[in-house]
Amino acid sequence: MITAGGDNLEEVQQAVTETEIAAKAAQSAIGEARIYLNAKQAAVKRYESDKVRTMAATELAKLQQQLQEAQNKLNPLKVVRQDFLQRQAAKKVADEILELLTPAELDCDRAEEASNLLAGVGLSKELLQQAELALKRAADQVAHCGKVVAQKKAQATDVVLAEIEKCEDRIKTAEGRLAQLRNNHKEAAERVTCDTLLKEATEKLQAVQEAVSRAADAEGPFLMGVEELPLEETMGTVKACETAATAANTQASVCRMFVATKLVEAKRFSPKPSQETQARLRDLQKQLESYVRKLGDLKKATAERKAKALMRGAESYVAEAEVLTKRMAEAASIFEDDNKLCEASSAEIRAAADETQKAEQVAVAAIVEARKFITQRQIESKGRDASVEVSAELIKYQTRVSTAQTEVARWRKLASTCEQRLAAKRAVEEAKGKVASAEESVKQVSEMVKALDGEESGGEDAVKAAETAANECQATVKTMVRYLETQSRAQNAARDELAKLQTSMKEIQEQLEHSLAAMRTRAEQQVVKGLVAESEARVVEAEESVRKVSDAEAPFLIDGDVPSEQAVAALTELENSAAAAHTVVGGTKTFIAMKRLAARRLSESATTACNKDLDNLQARLDGLSKKLTDIRKGMSERKHTKVKREVMAKITDLEQLVEAAKEATKSLVDGGADTKEVDNKAAREKAAAAQSKAVATLDTTRKLAVQRQQDVKASSTDAAALTDLTKMLDQLNRFQQELDRQQGLLRDQEHRFVATRLLSEAIAEVEGLEKRMEALGQLATPLVADQKDDLLASVWLEEIIDALRRHMALKALSKEDMFRAMGGQDGRLNEAKFTGFITEFPALCEQQDSLFTQDELKAAFKRAGGEAAGDLTLEQFCEHFRRRFVVTATVSMTDNIAIKGGKTLRKVDPNEIMEALEEPAQDEVLGIVRVRAKAESDGKEGYVTISGNRGTVYLKPYSAHTALEKKVEQSLQELTEAINDAFKHVDKKVDELRTAKAGPLVEAKAELSKCRPRVTKVQYIQSALKKKVAEAQKKLTAGIDAERKRRQEVVERRSAQSMIDENTAAVNSLEERVGKCVPTAEALVKSCGADQESPAAAMEAAERELQATLEAVDKGHTRLKVHLDQIKASMKGPFSEARSALVKLKVRLGSFESRCQKQVAAIKAARSKLEAAA
Repeated sequence: MITAGGDNLEEVQQAVTETEIAAKAAQSAIGEARIYLNAKQAAVKRYESDKVRTMAATELAKLQQQLQEAQNKLNPLKVVRQDFLQRQAAKKVADEILELLTPAELDCDRAEEASNLLAGVGLSKELLQQAELALKRAADQVAHCGKVVAQKKAQATDVVLAEIEKCEDRIKTAEGRLAQLRNNHKEAAERVTCDTLLKEATEKLQAVQEAVSRAADAEGPFLMGVEELPLEETMGTVKACETAATAANTQASVCRMFVATKLVEAKRFSPKPSQETQARLRDLQKQLESYVRKLGDLKKATAERKAKALMRGAESYVAEAEVLTKRMAEAASIFEDDNKLCEASSAEIRAAADETQKAEQVAVAAIVEARKFITQRQIESKGRDASVEVSAELIKYQTRVSTAQTEVARWRKLASTCEQRLAAKRAVEEAKGKVASAEESVKQVSEMVKALDGEESGGEDAVKAAETAANECQATVKTMVRYLETQSRAQNAARDELAKLQTSMKEIQEQLEHSLAAMRTRAEQQVVKGLVAESEARVVEAEESVRKVSDAEAPFLIDGDVPSEQAVAALTELENSAAAAHTVVGGTKTFIAMKRLAARRLSESATTACNKDLDNLQARLDGLSKKLTDIRKGMSERKHTKVKREVMAKITDLEQLVEAAKEATKSLVDGGADTKEVDNKAAREKAAAAQSKAVATLDTTRKLAVQRQQDVKASSTDAAALTDLTKMLDQLNRFQQELDRQQGLLRDQEHRFVATRLLSEAIAEVEGLEKRMEALGQLATPLVADQKDDLLASVWLEEIIDALRRHMALKALSKEDMFRAMGGQDGRLNEAKFTGFITEFPALCEQQDSLFTQDELKAAFKRAGGEAAGDLTLEQFCEHFRRRFVVTATVSMTDNIAIKGGKTLRKVDPNEIMEALEEPAQDEVLGIVRVRAKAESDGKEGYVTISGNRGTVYLKPYSAHTALEKKVEQSLQELTEAINDAFKHVDKKVDELRTAKAGPLVEAKAELSKCRPRVTKVQYIQSALKKKVAEAQKKLTAGIDAERKRRQEVVERRSAQSMIDENTAAVNSLEERVGKCVPTAEALVKSCGADQESPAAAMEAAERELQATLEAVDKGHTRLKVHLDQIKASMKGPFSEARSALVKLKVRLGSFESRCQKQVAAIKAARSKLEAAA
């Protein structure tokens, strides 16, 4: 009822609702029956009689089987609304897309019509804009349609996706048409652009012509016959000419640049528009060059007139400046001669200075104006139109102006020195008075110095007074000398008088220096006495410290052995005293050296006297140093004896430890590789402990010996002590070499043990990889072998089994019943009966994807198991009806179909095989599909989810080929991980052994490196196998798809041919009918019914026949429309060919309709005439 309802949605929806209600009621009844039977089965188990219990269990099992068969029939009916809604959604989406696609195609037609107008003569921007607008509208419509299709396609399910894909080819066709139209628009746009740029170029050339004309009009005043215009008028006219020429030149440059740019642009157009445009632009360029030449002539004439005017103006300015400069020279002539200046009175000098200042101001103003005029004209002449002659003349005028300015500056300087000459006389008189005062001060200082020399020691007050007077006098003399030097440089007029005063000051300064030298000699003698006295005190202190050292050495000079404790105390006291004395003596030497340096700053005689006294003190100090050295040498020998005994005791202990370590190491090496691992480890630990203890003792002893050696080097120069300590260190080095050799032996033993273990682990891992690869290759052999036909036969067999299963559910047949219905007898079914039944099986023939050839049916029969003995057994037949699934993701198995409240029995892991015990059912609460199944691995039964509410698939239909693919894929992945781990393991161990240079580890590293090529070989074999598996899967998928497409094409071709035959027969029938009624109507119209007894009745009968024919044509149109709507989404294949044939038939129907309508109108007109005539 649902399938046959067609477009009657109310009837279909009512049927769907009734089906759902009936399905729920049936499901409820089945659930109650299952509960009841389960309760009865539990009760039967409590029966005591085995026979009764067995019989009851058998009967209840039959009822359970019937109940399961009813459930199997009910399951397809439970999803009837979902299937119906999917079909409705697919139809709705297809209608929505067609509603958008049809207007888009119409817009494409309109855009094509608008583009055709562009090929005419009257091309304009308006037509181009209209065509572009139509093209844009069509492109927007097609793009919008494409976006909608993409959006729908992204959200579509399989059913809807098939409908959407049918519309994509029509969208691509429309896009191709639009691309062609864009190319046509581009050529038209180029033609419009060429016309526009030619128009713009012509307008710019016209502007250049007008600008040149204005420039020619501007030089009119020069052409009126007047040879020389006033300067201001001349410059104004020249300015106007230059402005007009500049404007014209700008217009010409703009036009030239525009034309050149457009010439480059025109080269990018199509050949014909490009050539025409370039030719016209070159003509415009020639006209532009003629205007430019005319403009150049105008500019040249203007430049010549401007140069003449400039020379005339510059001459007037410069001549006026030179005249004013001469007037200033006449006014300032009195200042040029010093004799005249001295003879002139102050009033005359003042008057001459005022007159010179006024003349200077006027001359400077004239020079500034002349220079300003010339500079401005030089700036103007530096443009592109500059004249060399004009620039040269301007430079000459500039030189004359500079000469005048130099003269003005010279006379200004002479006038400004008048006051200085008068002030020079006053400065000389003042300097003479100061020189006399300085001379008197020097005489007083000399007398005070002579008074000091007359006394034996000189009083401190007299010395201080003399020093103060000498310093003040020296400052006065220096000040006076600087004053005379300053005045000599400033006063040119009194320079000779000042030079005489400077000579007098030099004599006074020499007299003062003599007195100061006498004072310095006396002061140095006092300094020398102080230095010698301080040094004497330090030498006495040093002698006292050396005496204390001699007292401390006294106990060691007594004959006989000194007790140990007393010797240590006395040695310590001696060392401290010697160190203190050494410090005092060294400090005294430094002090005397510093005093020698201080004496060098004195005069030579004072320095000699001071050094003589210091040499005597230095001799006494050297004697003290020699005595102290002898004492320290004896002390060093006593200390060396003590150090030698201490170090030798340590060396004796070390020698015993080295021997112990040697014995332990020898025991380990002699044991060899045959020693047990535990014993070997204990021996290695023992040898390592003995070596560590010996090494620690050796380090302690070496530090002690080195420390004592450094002490000896610092405290004495005893070669014997240093030699003994060096021998002890050499002995320690021999012990070190022995310990190094023992450590090397121990290290070799450890490396040998580690190398053996590393190699065994790596080789075991690589051999395990090779075995796994060999096993995987055997496992994947069925996949990579060429078994395409066998696998296709599996697909065909699955489709046949699915069709039989649906038929069994519909007819409530068991497997045995189905086997007998196919012709099976005595538990066997032969190939002929199998192929014959399937060929005529109605349920299978109704499926569009299940049309099989005889060869395909035979291959499917063999795949079912009939090739062994030629017949298919009942057991083999029933085995194919087992519904099994393969697990794709981890999911829980529960004890109830409802997840909420159910108990989890176990986790089902990926790639497990599950056998369905019942038909899949839906969890009413969560809305997910679940199935009761049994795990083949452990036989556990429970409910498992087939797919989640968010699309996650947990169970997929099982086939032997699919299960093998999953297993091989998982094994390949696991092997990849194992190979990567092996690479990492080998690389890590080789990297750890990278620092080894020799010994067992180097050999182990070489052996480990050999393992990597073996792993690489396994990886290569694994990659090759993976590639073969992928290629085999690809070939199988391609073969299955090709076979299904072939069968689908056969079905479509039969359906398309049926449409064509049906409509062709109807159109041919209409053609015969039209061929009869139209000629009859034409004859009546032509004769106006003259050959008929009743013309009106004949015409009326002909009109009725034509109307009946039109109704038949309309029905034909309706039939064609229905068929075209059914196949409108098909862009290729049999349906596409059928659409072309149906369109041709539609055209024929249109011609029939037009002929009949034309004759109906003619008959009506003839009847009207006939009625009017009557």
